[in-house]
Amino acid sequence: MEQLFEPLKRGVDHSAGYDEDSHLGLRLYIVREIAKTHGGEIQVHSENGETVFTVRLPRSR
Repeated sequence: MEQLFEPLKRGVDHSAGYDEDSHLGLRLYIVREIAKTHGGEIQVHSENGETVFTVRLPRSR
């Protein structure tokens, strides 16, 4: 999980029929960079087979 938000790194996908070469591993990196640009953050928590991503962005004033 420590590499999950790094560019060109991918986690293991256990879903059936998934083409492992169909992306470059940039999606979560891009989401993290967008959140950071807006003063926010993204977190991930995985437990009991469930993974939850949380994006926090500050309210605009």
